[in-house]
Amino acid sequence: MKRAILILSMLAAGFGLHAQDCSQIFISEYIEGWSNNKALEFYNPTDAEIDMSNYEVARYQNGDDQPGNWTQLEGTIPSQGTFVVGLDKRDPDGEDFESPLWDDLMEKVDQFINPEYNNGLEAMYFNGNDVLLVRIVGGAPIDIFGKPGQDPSEDIPGYSDPDISGQGWPDANLVDWTKDHTLIRKANVLSGVTAPPATFDPSAEYDSLSVNTFENLGMHECDCAGGINNEDLIAWNDVQIYPSFLGSNDAVKIDSKYAIKEINFMEISGKQVEAVGLELSASGANFTADNWPTGFYLVDILLTDGRRLSRKIVVQ
Repeated sequence: MKRAILILSMLAAGFGLHAQDCSQIFISEYIEGWSNNKALEFYNPTDAEIDMSNYEVARYQNGDDQPGNWTQLEGTIPSQGTFVVGLDKRDPDGEDFESPLWDDLMEKVDQFINPEYNNGLEAMYFNGNDVLLVRIVGGAPIDIFGKPGQDPSEDIPGYSDPDISGQGWPDANLVDWTKDHTLIRKANVLSGVTAPPATFDPSAEYDSLSVNTFENLGMHECDCAGGINNEDLIAWNDVQIYPSFLGSNDAVKIDSKYAIKEINFMEISGKQVEAVGLELSASGANFTADNWPTGFYLVDILLTDGRRLSRKIVVQ
């Protein structure tokens, strides 16, 4: 029995403990893009809607063994749906450290956080070599990205380069995997890491894409959903809205690969709003945002085949 316990402890130390499969939200996508293009996507593998205010996120800066400031999240994440958190940089006139997120990233974000840099410990100011930790408010971790207490640009033998600052986390071949990359959690990952791992190889649980790749945000394939058929997934480009940033009373066009049965429009608060001249067709829809106040709006789209999706638009 003691030998079995010892082996279990060694395995936990080597790989990091995970939450019970499909029972808790976890990080499903990691965006470490140029300038302020920083975002995290969370996936809800359960069969119930989850209140995101039950969770908070923090960053371990440059090899620190303790997290910085905790930021509590807000909003809801639907069953087997996603929730995107982005760095709160939206001023179109911002420059340098205040440069806004790119439009195609901004329109995917459900909650913007950390508008002020302050002491630099805020969660969303990561740059590839920082640890991120998500936990139940004041409680247990539900997912950890990285190895707390380790700065990969300084602490990994054979990888550190004194001429390069801020190297990201490498894979087993010591190739930078996280800095200036988008990472997507593999479909066979069913839960988050709940204990600090002895080593962190991002390639074990994530696929790495090129910098500033945002089109996969808002959807996640996970085996928790009973094995999603790729034909059932709705790619972002399959249903697009033009313009996504508009003025009140602007005409809006939806291009859809699938026939639309019904569309509803809501403020982020959930209050329903009316669109003028809504016309549905086999290839999309047209409508006018009739005197909508400035803000973010959710476009809830029901397809004729029963699938449902949502898109966001911004009235400026």
